[in-house]
Amino acid sequence: MGTELSQLSTNLGSAADKYEKTDAELGRKLDKTVDDPVKKDGGGTKKDEPGPTAPAGPQAIPVDQVTYANGNWPSGADATRTAINQALDQRGVTDPAARQRWIDAYMTLTEHESSYNPMAVNNWDINAKPPNSTYKVSDGSGNGCSRGLAQCVPGTFARYHQPGTSNDIYDPVANIAASMNYLVGNYGVAPDGSDILAKIPQANPGVHQGY
Repeated sequence: MGTELSQLSTNLGSAADKYEKTDAELGRKLDKTVDDPVKKDGGGTKKDEPGPTAPAGPQAIPVDQVTYANGNWPSGADATRTAINQALDQRGVTDPAARQRWIDAYMTLTEHESSYNPMAVNNWDINAKPPNSTYKVSDGSGNGCSRGLAQCVPGTFARYHQPGTSNDIYDPVANIAASMNYLVGNYGVAPDGSDILAKIPQANPGVHQGY
């Protein structure tokens, strides 16, 4: 009996040591999880942590929700630059270098497209004719005509509409933000604008080519 009790005591002691070690190991794992809840990749970057230039994506609206108010929007280079900056704010582009690339490109693009006139309408190109335009909307121009600083057509404006901006296609901020989303989504322009001049000829000084 004494031998059996001694053996039982030894076994219980070994089991206790085993569970104590297991608890300690689990505790260390739990502490690590609490300290760093997001798993990092091999380069040490958190996989689900957005970079400084990650934009807030577009959210489509029905094209019949696009409005055509003849607002009193200021024209000219300074007003356009302000609208570009506000569009970048809406899209979540914060990196200074990225913002400057977008600003430079869009100052050129909007000068080419509308001469910095937010109320510009193209009533003569292919978008103004059937089958792209088949009826007139509230501003008196065709439903497919390009409009605004960046000359968005209503379908593109609706598809690439930026949340938080107006549904008015003439609104400078909404117009530019949708246009930027279109360049990223349709032409694959990098969110930081690093390849915009290579992919969008119209954003280059001296080059006049629709986009």
